[in-house]
Amino acid sequence: MDDPFTLIMAPSQNNSAEGFIYRDDGETLKHQENCYLLSEMEMTQTNHEIILKGSPSHPIPPLCKSSLLITNKLEEIVVLGQKSKPLSVRNERHDLEYRFSEDSGALHIKSPGIRIDDT
Repeated sequence: MDDPFTLIMAPSQNNSAEGFIYRDDGETLKHQENCYLLSEMEMTQTNHEIILKGSPSHPIPPLCKSSLLITNKLEEIVVLGQKSKPLSVRNERHDLEYRFSEDSGALHIKSPGIRIDDT
């Protein structure tokens, strides 16, 4: 599972979203031995600014790291239901590049730089 992936977020009426990303090797039953990745994601929006946060919430046991063989690269985040282009989008460390589509109300954030594993 070396393919990067896209996360689609649909904020609530209070302009926030939260949830989890779950990944395992997709082939074995090693998840029963706690060999999986679980990361918490959060998005808040205030005063035309979107803040993205992510953190691993289930450490991968050392014996499992080699068996997971996943890159865990979050390539893009798409935030749905946006009425206007935000003034800024950032993660916990820096501002991010983004593209806003007025037609669809979707905000596309490439390379969000959010940590989703414990390495």
